[in-house]
Amino acid sequence: MVKIVEIIQISDLHYDGGFKEEYMENVINYINNSRPDAVICTGDIAHKGRLAQFRGISPFLEKIKPKLLLVPGNHDAKNNGLIFFEKFLGPRRRTMVIDEKDTIIVGLSSVIDDLKDGEIGDEQLVWLAEQFDKPGSPGLENRIIALHHHLIPLPLAGRKWTTVRDAGEILEFTQLYNIDLVLSGHRHVPHAWVIGPTTFLYCGTSSSDKVRADEPPSFNHISLDKGDLEVYIVNSINLKKSLLLERKEHHTEFIRPRKTRIEHLLASEVWDE
Repeated sequence: MVKIVEIIQISDLHYDGGFKEEYMENVINYINNSRPDAVICTGDIAHKGRLAQFRGISPFLEKIKPKLLLVPGNHDAKNNGLIFFEKFLGPRRRTMVIDEKDTIIVGLSSVIDDLKDGEIGDEQLVWLAEQFDKPGSPGLENRIIALHHHLIPLPLAGRKWTTVRDAGEILEFTQLYNIDLVLSGHRHVPHAWVIGPTTFLYCGTSSSDKVRADEPPSFNHISLDKGDLEVYIVNSINLKKSLLLERKEHHTEFIRPRKTRIEHLLASEVWDE
C-alpha cells in the first residue's frame, strides 16, 4: 500500500506586521482544496507577540481544515507572547502521529523570551529523544522535526546571528535518529540543505510582504514516503508551483538552482580594476 504523506508547511505569517489578508486566504484555500495529511506552521505567527495579534490571527487558522501543528517563533515570544501563544494556539512543543501514513512529526520550541536567538537546551533534547523512542514510534518510517530557527545558515537571507545556539546537538540528533526532514522558517527564504538521511527545508514568509532575496511570499507542499521526498514552493499570490527538491531512496535528484552570492560578485563591475 502506498503511504505517501502529504504535508504543507507555512511559516512567518507576521500578523499585524506586513500581513496580507489576501495572501493568507489564498494559502487557506490551497490547503483546504489540497487536503494534505497535516499542515505545519513554523513560527512567527504574530508579529510582536501581543494579545490582539493572537486574537486576530486565530480566525484565519481556524479555517484550516486538515490537522495543524504550530510551533512558536521569536516574534511570537516578544512581550511575553508565549503566554498568549499557549492560550490561543496550544502548547509550544507537541507531537503529531499519523499512524495510517507511518509518520511522526515533533514540534520544538526554539525560542527564548524577548530574544531573536534560538536554543533547544538539554531538557528539550531529552524530550525530543523520548518522542522518537516511545513504544510504536521507532517503527514509523517518516520522521520529521519542526522548529522556527534555522540550524544551518541560508544563502541570500541576511547575516543575522540567529541560528540555534546548540545547533550542533540537533544536527547530530538528526543523523543518530535517521530524521527524514527538518522544517524551519525564520529567514523568509525557501531553501534546502541535505546532510546524510536528512533534508533541512526552509520556508518563505507565507502571508506577509517581509520577503527577502527577491522571493515572493510562499509556502511548501511536501510529499514524503520512506525517504523519497518531493518539495514544491507555492507562490502565495498566484499559487504557481515550482520544484524545489526531489530525492529518491535518499539520493538527491534535483535541487532548485539559485544564483549564488559568488555569481553576483563575479558578475559585478565593482570589482573590475
